[in-house]
Amino acid sequence: MNFKKIVAVDETLLNEAALAQLKTIGEEVVVYHDFPTEEEEVIRRIGNADCLLVSFRTPIRRSVLDACPNIRYIGMCCTLYNPESSNVDVIEARKRGITVLGVKDYGDEGVVEYVVSELVRLLHGFGNVRWLEESTELTGRKVGIIGLGKTGGMIAEAMRFFGAEVLYYSRTRKAEAEAKGIAYRPLADLLKEAEIVCTCLPRNNYLLGDPEFALMGDRKILVNTSVGPTF
Repeated sequence: MNFKKIVAVDETLLNEAALAQLKTIGEEVVVYHDFPTEEEEVIRRIGNADCLLVSFRTPIRRSVLDACPNIRYIGMCCTLYNPESSNVDVIEARKRGITVLGVKDYGDEGVVEYVVSELVRLLHGFGNVRWLEESTELTGRKVGIIGLGKTGGMIAEAMRFFGAEVLYYSRTRKAEAEAKGIAYRPLADLLKEAEIVCTCLPRNNYLLGDPEFALMGDRKILVNTSVGPTF
C-alpha cells in the first residue's frame, strides 16, 4: 500500500528505521512530536493526507473524519483492544472503508517487570517507602487481578511464581486460569479480600469508583497497568 501523504499527527515515538520505511511508501511524510489539544489543530495537521498515524492520546472522532475525507488508512501506534475503548472512532472509520489497524501484544513483559519491581520496593521498603511496618514478601500475599487478558494473565503467573495467592475478576470466566489455581471472585469479593489489587483493563474503562474503594478499605496497594485511568 502506497500513499500520497502520510501524517503522524502527534508523538507516535517512531524510531529512525520506521521513519525511513514510511518514506518508501509515502510521497510526502509529515511527523509531529507534540500533542494537539484542539480538534481544529488535528484537522489542520491531517489536511489532505490519505494516511494517518496516531498515538492513543489524540481523539480521532467522526467530525475529524468528516473534515478529512482523503483518509483511507489509520495506523494506531498503540494497542487496539476493541473499537469501543479506542481513541479513534474505529466503527465509523470502517463504515467509510477506511482501514484501521493497531499494534497487538507489545511491551507486556516490561509491564510485568515493572509491577514486580514496584511491589518488591513497597513490600521491602526500598526507596524509604514501605507498605507495612515490617518488611514482607510476595509469598502468601493475596493479589487480585481485575481483567485477565494478556497482561493480566502474565502478571497473575508472575505472582503465582512468587508464591502469592492470586484471585481474578473478569467479564468472562477463564477456565484455563482457574485450572491453574487462579481463583475467580466477583468484583466486590475480590476488592474485599485482596491486599494488592491490579487493574489490567482496556483504555477508557473506569471500573473503580467511591463504592468500590469503600469495599476495598484502607492500607491496600492499587496498581494500574492500563493505558489511562481505571478509577
